[in-house]
Amino acid sequence: MAVGERGGPAWAGLAVLVLPALLVATGSAATDQVTPQIAEDLRLDDAGLSWFGETYTLLSVAFLIAMGAVADRVGRRRLLRYGAAGFGLAAPLAAFSTGAATLIAAHAVLGLAAAALIPATLALVRNMFPDRGRRLTAIAVLIASGYAGAEAAPALGLIVAEHFGWPWVFLCQAPIALLLLALSPLLPESRDPGAERFDAAGAALSVVAVAALLYGLSALAYEEVAVVPAVAVAAGLALCAVVVLRRGGPAAVPLLGSRPPVAGFVTVLLVAAMSLGTATLGADLARWSVALDPGLERWTLLLPAAAMVAGHLLAPVFARRAHSASVVGGGLAVIAAGVAPLALIGSEIGAIPVIVTTMVLSFGAGLALVPAIELIVGAAPPERAGVPAALPELARQFGAVLGFAAFEGVRSVAYRVLLTPPPGLPPEIADAIRDRYALESLGELPERSLKAALDATTAADTASLRVSAAVAAIAALAVAVPALMSSRRRTTYEETPDRREAPA
Repeated sequence: MAVGERGGPAWAGLAVLVLPALLVATGSAATDQVTPQIAEDLRLDDAGLSWFGETYTLLSVAFLIAMGAVADRVGRRRLLRYGAAGFGLAAPLAAFSTGAATLIAAHAVLGLAAAALIPATLALVRNMFPDRGRRLTAIAVLIASGYAGAEAAPALGLIVAEHFGWPWVFLCQAPIALLLLALSPLLPESRDPGAERFDAAGAALSVVAVAALLYGLSALAYEEVAVVPAVAVAAGLALCAVVVLRRGGPAAVPLLGSRPPVAGFVTVLLVAAMSLGTATLGADLARWSVALDPGLERWTLLLPAAAMVAGHLLAPVFARRAHSASVVGGGLAVIAAGVAPLALIGSEIGAIPVIVTTMVLSFGAGLALVPAIELIVGAAPPERAGVPAALPELARQFGAVLGFAAFEGVRSVAYRVLLTPPPGLPPEIADAIRDRYALESLGELPERSLKAALDATTAADTASLRVSAAVAAIAALAVAVPALMSSRRRTTYEETPDRREAPA
């Protein structure tokens, strides 16, 4: 039976491809939880800790497009094997590190290996499942598996570190990588037989452009506005323009050459932004609600995660019966329905409303994500699917950074506007409490003044959360409505089993 037909090798191959999805998703999530133990044991200073934490993410994202181009030329299965070998070698090296240099170098190799696995996996799915319906199911299984692994990894990482030590968090990655290497012959090899000579200069430009953008946007999102991050963003955008021109203009770029990939990229970007942005709101809600209902703490995390996975797995069912744009628009509308009630809440909220609200939001995000990724990957010809297969993860990473920056920015501005310092506060204290994160300055106030200041800051914080939620709901609806309206026009892109030509 040929790969891509019902049953048989394609579905067996999909079971193998769950391994790289788990490897990438669980590795960094588990490692993040044991970073304090690593820093203590290896005596990492602030610089070493920063390099350790940022190297993996920066390299795994910066090299995505370059690795996608490599996959089209050397073969997706071969690149997958290279990525698995990288994990298999670097994970033990990180586990047995005795100093910062070795640990950071090993983490860098793990980042490069992840950058190889991500586009290779999705490009293989594009080739193994030419039928759109089965491809949607395959993508849903991969995304749900990775998300479930990422949600479970922090708790598992802490358990492993507590009983066996932090090195075992790395060592546990090696058997998965070795199993992937052993089972990789079950996967079909695919490459672009007409691929041009590899453009090393263009690949280097794309790496630098993505790295500059990611660094600059992350610094601007998590820190104060500064000259260096702003220059990095400007340089990254300029280099992106150079890369596009080198490839022959926008029409020759996989993302810009047709409408569906653009819509899919924007949707993944928005869903990632909503997911991380609302997580910052949900953290405050969970803190407030758990104080009222301590016994429900674990459910504020487990049930929304289950709803997200349910959205992933149900998306193909809906997408087979409707236009992909309908499912994307419907998912975004559900996100808006989940966020909107947050605009009406107060600080005295129980855990049940928080759980229900975040479950609705998570289900909508899962629902919109799968068809959005398929719009990006499915629009590409199978032989040139490498670079498009890198774009969903690129959108997810940038969406997370932009979402955090947008939510925090809106909330900080709203907090300052809505805060009314109580009379009688010293001027320096009244000025200090305009920063949401500087409330420790209240510790020396008399009890009466302290209560008044806390009441004022709590009221402003709650009001700012409402404003952020309202803005998020409006943003989701602003994209959902056009998506739902466009779904009335079916195109050959949506109907053909193997979409090789997407509408302009």
